Amino acid sequence: MRIDSVGNVVWQRQYGEPYGEGNLTSIHPLPDGSYLLTGYQARPVPGPGYLVSDAWVLRINAQGDTLRSRYIQTGPATTLELAHRGHPLPGGGVLLGGVVRPGVGTQPAQLAQGWLAWLDSLDRVQTSFLLPPVNQRSAEVFHALPLAGPDSAVLVVGYRPGAFLAQYARRRGQVSLLWEQNVTVPNLGGYSVEYAMLAPNQELTLGGQVGNAPPQGVLTRFVQAGQPYQPDLCRQPPVP
Repeated sequence: MRIDSVGNVVWQRQYGEPYGEGNLTSIHPLPDGSYLLTGYQARPVPGPGYLVSDAWVLRINAQGDTLRSRYIQTGPATTLELAHRGHPLPGGGVLLGGVVRPGVGTQPAQLAQGWLAWLDSLDRVQTSFLLPPVNQRSAEVFHALPLAGPDSAVLVVGYRPGAFLAQYARRRGQVSLLWEQNVTVPNLGGYSVEYAMLAPNQELTLGGQVGNAPPQGVLTRFVQAGQPYQPDLCRQPPVP
């Protein structure tokens, strides 16, 4: 939905396949005036007939018209991929962070794995990296924030089995862990991170909830978390 400066709806669109179960999880403006949207979209599995989601990258112009739509699968038809967040990269690429769960609908059920994917400017996967489960608990990437610099580094906020922060580098298609630390709240333990913002001064703010009786909202701030990559939106002014 596009809304003007006084709250009037300029236009609204619906995107996705007829099966429903579609979800857009992030949107970012791009230097050419278009927008990058990421999320996931359900599709039927041949045979059993149940639905499994694929990661979804959608690009639209300022009027909401679809420029390109691509669904991303990492394995067989029974593999689920969710893109929780997507961020633009230098050169028009995309960084996805989410979760992959193989063998949906099969027994025994398989654990989910955290997922990072680097896409090129045509939304084709160049590098895919999985974070394995720990202690028989599924892993998940909630946020993957690209950092400025030559190594395609990324700051990851995930869950495995508690909340954690990590930084990974990507060199020549190989992904390596630089550092990792758990995120906890004194006397309350780890929490579910729903919000993450990395500021130009390298301060990372996390927001979410902790506890379950009842859950409490919590904000946590870290310093020197890394320099975020920010597209230069003024380099190519939008064309009406």
